[in-house]
Amino acid sequence: MPEPIHQVTFQPDNITVDVYRHGENLLRVAMAAGVHINASCGGNGTCGKCKVIIDQGKVESEHSAKISDEQWEQGYRLACRTKVIDDLIITIPPESRIDNSALKRKTGGQRHILKARDLNTLVQGLTINPAVFKCYLELPPPTADDNMSDLGRLMREIKRAYKYDHISTDFHLLRRLSRVLRQAEWKVTVTLVYNPKGFKLIDLEAGDTTKDNYSIIIDVGTTTVKGQLLNLEECRIAHSNTNGTDADNENLCAEDAKYNSQVRFGEDVISRIVHSQKKGGLEELQQAIVGDINDIITQLLKSADIRDDQISHLVIAGNTTMTQLLLGVDPKYIREDPYVPTANFFPPVRAVEIGIKLPDYIHLYVFPQVSSYVGGDIVAGVLGSGIFQREELTLFIDVGTNGEIVLGNADWLVCTSCSAGPAFEGGGVKNGMRAAAGAIEQVRINPETYEPMVITIGSQKTMGICGSGLIDAAAELLLTGIIEP
Repeated sequence: MPEPIHQVTFQPDNITVDVYRHGENLLRVAMAAGVHINASCGGNGTCGKCKVIIDQGKVESEHSAKISDEQWEQGYRLACRTKVIDDLIITIPPESRIDNSALKRKTGGQRHILKARDLNTLVQGLTINPAVFKCYLELPPPTADDNMSDLGRLMREIKRAYKYDHISTDFHLLRRLSRVLRQAEWKVTVTLVYNPKGFKLIDLEAGDTTKDNYSIIIDVGTTTVKGQLLNLEECRIAHSNTNGTDADNENLCAEDAKYNSQVRFGEDVISRIVHSQKKGGLEELQQAIVGDINDIITQLLKSADIRDDQISHLVIAGNTTMTQLLLGVDPKYIREDPYVPTANFFPPVRAVEIGIKLPDYIHLYVFPQVSSYVGGDIVAGVLGSGIFQREELTLFIDVGTNGEIVLGNADWLVCTSCSAGPAFEGGGVKNGMRAAAGAIEQVRINPETYEPMVITIGSQKTMGICGSGLIDAAAELLLTGIIEP
């Protein structure tokens, strides 16, 4: 292996990476080191979000209108327009970094989590009946008079006890079936998956584990990835309990969130599709989001103090591009006329097959897509809100990086999408930034003096304004009459 020509150290992470080519692009060096630097334009120098400070060493860098003369003198440079020609020590300022703590902080405002009885009021005829479920069985041991195969015996008892028929079996289960049945003294819990063609047996456990039926749900956003761990058995109990007891509080066992690591390849879906067409680009994007999901799953299991083999399945919703990138499906034609996705419905896939660190029997279920820019996230929202059942017209808005709007009722639904995130995360806003320490998130204006009052995330020195601050500011300007509708 050749000797490195230069070394670059990134602060405050204190990560050092070897550079093997004189004149290598600094943003690419950061990517190779796994160091995140904001770059919403994908590295073409137009957004000005990849500012870094050169603490030590020499670089070749283009002067940019995004950097003031004062900042230039202080050592600020755009990473995407800087070449490495020396050993460097670089500081990434707060405005150029990702701060996951802003996603996990406890806010002072009200926070409402939909519970089982809430869904009953939103969606008429809703039944909590998970497609992946558990059944406890006590099988009669084989005898000389009843010596059918272990699998046949198991299927017979499932049909006797629960009236389920047309059951197929995952092959991996057969390798341990006989051993588990005997070690458990023929008292076992089976995990079944329902599909239109019947049922599939995917797991077998010793004893009665029907209460350990957990699901992980992941919202794969372009900017943010959020996960929740649900107790499906408690969901079912809460749904059937008309009194609405405290069982509702136990449905949500844990939650976690982090910024999508794909942002280092571009902050919107178009720039990521472009990156996916580069050599190894699709693999980089898939590995980034799979890594995020694995991190979230690890944290969920730790927070709830449960094992990964207590998870029955994984459900993911995301826009069309995020879904295809997660599954490793080429998104090239999503951005080319006539803008066609690979598929609207993806079959269940073993989570382990795409790199998610869960037992091999756990399948990943993806919400279906509508079109190239109307994805499974908005489909999940429409189903959960029940607007498809209402007589009155309802407007449902998902203000994400890829914004989607649905208008309709029980008779019809129409949807469109737009690039909403960049408008709220700094794109085209001089002092715009993501929700991170120092971002203005709340604005109040005195109606008599017009004196503003602002609150920043973490009560830190003001670094810019994030989406919630922009919306707050617009609302206050309207309420005080400074602007008109």
